[in-house]
Amino acid sequence: FLEPGFWRTNEKSDDVRECPIPDACVGGNETDICREGHKGHYCATCKDGYSMDPFQICKECMTTVVDSVLTVVVVLSVVVLAFGLNYVMKKKFGREDKGKAMLKRCKNGIKILFTSGQITASLPTIIPAIALPKNFKEVIKASQVLNLNVFTFVPMGCFTEEFSYYTKALTLTAPIIVAVGGLIVMGLARKRSNFLTAAIAITYLTLPTITTTAFGLFPCESFDDETRMMRRDYDISCLADGRDVWVYYGYLIVGMFPVGVTLMYFLLLYRVRDKLKDEDRDNIED
Repeated sequence: FLEPGFWRTNEKSDDVRECPIPDACVGGNETDICREGHKGHYCATCKDGYSMDPFQICKECMTTVVDSVLTVVVVLSVVVLAFGLNYVMKKKFGREDKGKAMLKRCKNGIKILFTSGQITASLPTIIPAIALPKNFKEVIKASQVLNLNVFTFVPMGCFTEEFSYYTKALTLTAPIIVAVGGLIVMGLARKRSNFLTAAIAITYLTLPTITTTAFGLFPCESFDDETRMMRRDYDISCLADGRDVWVYYGYLIVGMFPVGVTLMYFLLLYRVRDKLKDEDRDNIED
C-alpha cells in the first residue's frame, strides 16, 4: 500500500519516492496513484482536458479558462488604473521640484513592492512542497500577474498538446532578448537615453521570471524504469534527441540575464557611486 504523498513507477517497484507536489499523489495499492487529472512521473503532469494552476495542481480546462478570463480582466483594470494614477500625480505634483522628488520616491517604492510580489509569486515553483496557509495561497495566486509570465494564468495545455517547457522557455525569453537588444541598439545609434532607460526597465521587470525559467532547463532525474526526465516538465525526456540544444540555450540565457544583466546593473551603479553617497539622491538622473 502506497501512502499519500509518495509515488513509484509501478506497483512492483521498491523505489518509493516522496512527491514534490504531495497533493498530486493520493497513494493506494492500485496502478492509478495520482490525483484526478494528474499523470506521469510524480503525478506531476496533467491529463488531456486539464491544465496546471500556479500551485501545480491540475484543474479541468473549463474552470481554468474562466479563472484566466477573470484574471486578464483584473490585470487590464489594474494597468489602466496605474496609468491613470500616474497621469493624475504628474498633473498635480509634477511641476514643482518637490513634486518631482515625491513622484520619484513613489516610483522607487512601487519597484520594491513589485519585486517583493514577484518573489512571493515564485514560492510555489521554488519550494513546491511547502505547506502554506489557505489565505496566503490566495495572496500568491493574486501575485502571479507580477511575474509577467502569461503562461501562469493562460492554460495553454487546454488549447494545444504540443506546448512544453521548451516552448514556454523560448516564448518567454526570445521576445525579451529581441526587445531589449533593439532598444539598446536604437538608444546608442540615436543617442537617446529614453531607449536605454526602457531597456533597463524591461530587464528589471523580467529578470526573476527569465532567471527561474532558464535554470529550469537544466535539472533532470533518473528513475528505475530506465527513464530520465526533466524536473520542470516530467513529460520531457532528458535522453531525447535535441536535448543538448536546449541546454546550450539555457546557458546562453543564464549568461545574458542572471550574469549579464546583474553585471550591467553593477556597472551603472558604479558610475554614479559618488552621487549615491550624497544625501540628496533625487538629483540622480534615471
